[in-house]
Amino acid sequence: MKKLFLFLIVTLLVSGIFVFASEINLSFWNGFTGPDGSYFQKIVDQFNTQFAGKIHVTMTTMAWGDYWTKVPVSLASGQGPDIGISTEDHILSIANQGMIRPLTPYMDVLGVSKDKFYSAVWNNGYFGNQLWGLPIDQNPLCVLYWNKTLFKEAGLNPDHPPVNRQQFIEYAQKLTKVVNGVQQYGTMISTGWPTYFIWYSIFRQNGGSLFNKDHTKAIYNDNAGLDALQFLYDLVYKYHVSPTNVQVDSDVRAFQNGTVGMEFNGLWELTAYEQTPGLDFGAVLCPQLGSQNPAVDSGADYLVIFNKKGMSNDVIQSALTFFKYVEEHISIWMQSPKLPAEPSVLSDKFFQSIPMLATIAKDSDNIVYPHFFNLWDQATGPIWDAINYVLTNRKTIVQALNESVNTSNQILASQQMY
Repeated sequence: MKKLFLFLIVTLLVSGIFVFASEINLSFWNGFTGPDGSYFQKIVDQFNTQFAGKIHVTMTTMAWGDYWTKVPVSLASGQGPDIGISTEDHILSIANQGMIRPLTPYMDVLGVSKDKFYSAVWNNGYFGNQLWGLPIDQNPLCVLYWNKTLFKEAGLNPDHPPVNRQQFIEYAQKLTKVVNGVQQYGTMISTGWPTYFIWYSIFRQNGGSLFNKDHTKAIYNDNAGLDALQFLYDLVYKYHVSPTNVQVDSDVRAFQNGTVGMEFNGLWELTAYEQTPGLDFGAVLCPQLGSQNPAVDSGADYLVIFNKKGMSNDVIQSALTFFKYVEEHISIWMQSPKLPAEPSVLSDKFFQSIPMLATIAKDSDNIVYPHFFNLWDQATGPIWDAINYVLTNRKTIVQALNESVNTSNQILASQQMY
């Protein structure tokens, strides 16, 4: 009888079904304060209904800035969340700080392996021979949106956006004109958010690397970086297909109002554009504006188990049950909208029902991530300033990038002193 009991327990564990004496409460923190949060809450609510009396997940959202401030403090006090989300740029740092538990011992239970995921998003969460987070999405930061109505009026094929730099310039020039006394532009390049992501995508397409291999020196003021920024500058000051001093989100409003033909932004704008009355548009990942390989900058989210003091095995097993449930119901999260971390999700009926999202997703192999390290945020910050200086015509491209690299190197050098 004892052997039979042990056999049943082992069978349940291997199958990913966990049995608990009383309901386990999981505290789940994330930064999904926008409309996307409602989609994850839907998954949580469904999970709580199905596992009522066994596991209950309480989801708490806060601004990402507050999140990354509160998580380490609360974990140190033993009062932090059990599980949470790590974005692609933080997972290495929080793993190195011992804030999360590796998932490698539970990969069989979760039913995950490298070959299930896009390699770029998997590799970003797998380092030191450990899987630190379960990838649940990809969030492209450079999507090209184009107005099909304006394309038709300019004599362009509304179903064929530009695929390279020369075409982009040509299309932008045809789209730039005065219509009924209103100035229409081919594109709009903001002096702030999210132009860094456009620059970085072109930079990677040019074969560029931000830093040397051991992350001790910034090298983005090379030809790859100069060319990418020159292209953006030329759109404004040479070809005049973008107005000067475009403020953050002015490009979004202009695209919704039908006064700009092509606009670069993140995938997050897709829903807003779909809900804009009368806006007939298309969307694809950033075209080949660089000289070498396709590349699109992207964000990503990972489910993580925090290394909370006194965390029981039952809590860990409950977290794994929730993770597995999220993965099995990931199509709900994709509606936020996001792109999948797993190619197999593309065959889901949800993607088949939304052709535009499926079109964007078909080039997911082109998504790239930087080589993150602990000082990555601080060392890349000066690039944002350099882009702003150039696009407001306050510094030359060479001057701005050289000064930016010097600042990045000072940041890197300060870490090496300790």
